[in-house]
Amino acid sequence: MTRREKHKIESNCVSFDDDCHNETNSYAENSQIVTTADNQISSDTFSSVYKSGQSFINYLEAKLSLVKQNNKSEPNNV
Repeated sequence: MTRREKHKIESNCVSFDDDCHNETNSYAENSQIVTTADNQISSDTFSSVYKSGQSFINYLEAKLSLVKQNNKSEPNNV
């Protein structure tokens, strides 16, 4: 590889450790790869948020049932 070819490849890198843009892939292939990765990240994020929300709701329901049980066991002094 000549120095000029090496410079051309390195100029497509964002940083020293970053993977270089694959010039053999077409724009459509690169776009599809990015879209697939983006969809996977979004799916994982939504799944994580849903699970966290669901566990919080379960926690609140458990606390609410304890409060209801405590209120039923206390006599009304009215």
